[in-house]
Amino acid sequence: VVDLVEDDQLPQANAYLATIERIGTLSGFLLGGMMIAHFSIASILWLDLGLHLAAWLLVRHMTGQVAEGARVGSYREALLEGVHYVARDGRLKWILGCAILANWMITPMNTLLAPYAKNVLSGNAQTFSALELATVIGGITMSLLYGKWVVSIRQDKLFRIAVVLQGLAIAIVAYMSSVPLAIGGFVLLGMALTLFGIPFATLLQRSTPAHLLGRVRTAMVAASTACSALCYGLSSYLTSLFNISFVFLLFSLSGLVLTAIWLLIHRNVSFTEARQDKVG
Repeated sequence: VVDLVEDDQLPQANAYLATIERIGTLSGFLLGGMMIAHFSIASILWLDLGLHLAAWLLVRHMTGQVAEGARVGSYREALLEGVHYVARDGRLKWILGCAILANWMITPMNTLLAPYAKNVLSGNAQTFSALELATVIGGITMSLLYGKWVVSIRQDKLFRIAVVLQGLAIAIVAYMSSVPLAIGGFVLLGMALTLFGIPFATLLQRSTPAHLLGRVRTAMVAASTACSALCYGLSSYLTSLFNISFVFLLFSLSGLVLTAIWLLIHRNVSFTEARQDKVG
């Protein structure tokens, strides 16, 4: 993206990419529903495995230019280079901290959505699907709004707002027993997730030299995913001690408190509106 568009167009470009991604997800849900009606679950899982294998083979044999300034080495060396760069850059550490806190707050949505639909909303598989669709529709709506009107606002401010909104959305749906209201809450959550994802990509692109962008993003995703895995295990354990609604509320409120502390400690973090390798 950074090689195709100008710096001031990065938010809009990322918004349109997010729209395409969400539409693809929505299409996948609809296609999956039709396939389940005509084929067995086992057949669909085998098809999914085959598609993933085909995608891996396509990526495996792709070739491209090495970015100017990038060092050629093993995957481990590239990953460590990204980790070291993040560790030295205060802005990237701030972004990573926000991403970890955001993942903490949305953990219940990723791990407990099915039991939430069944036990809290007294629903079934259709209820679960409706919540998933509501999240995707919210994401599509926000990405379209973002590309049209929100891009004029500073990306770091939107990023801060999005982290808080994710926690608030999880807290709102925690004790809802009405399916329509819960669907509305998950539309809000989907909008918050997209409002987080677009400035995340934009701030990362502007804070990282182009030749290190892939390595830095890989390092940050690896760290965030590792923390998410711990959160998933914790949420599963907590359901043996508390009801699902309380676990939703626990993750959201604790995350909001930690986010407030994190943002207060790092209140002086600032970002430029141009890519780092083009500043000066």
